[in-house]
Amino acid sequence: MAETKHTATPWEVNHAGNATVWIQTAEGDQVCTIDAPGKKQERIALATRIVRACNHHADLLAACEAIASVIWEGEEDQWPNDIAETARKARAAIAKATPGPQPAGTDKT
Repeated sequence: MAETKHTATPWEVNHAGNATVWIQTAEGDQVCTIDAPGKKQERIALATRIVRACNHHADLLAACEAIASVIWEGEEDQWPNDIAETARKARAAIAKATPGPQPAGTDKT
């Protein structure tokens, strides 16, 4: 299965008039329009959250992978509970953020 690629980041939020809010690339190409109910300020806040998540997705995924690589799966009992739980959460986040078959019990949404 071919991996779907999204528009290159960084993205930024732009707006005009009383209602129009959109996300665009640094070059000014529109990625999407935010057409959600509510005030313009709420749509700007939503777009900002989306942009922040997308722009930093690779960094966050790399951090989770670094955490998961320190504590090997199946060896969590050799670590304090909070560290072992952090590794389990990192693995779950990696599974949700990457394409492909997911381990049993992992919800990708």
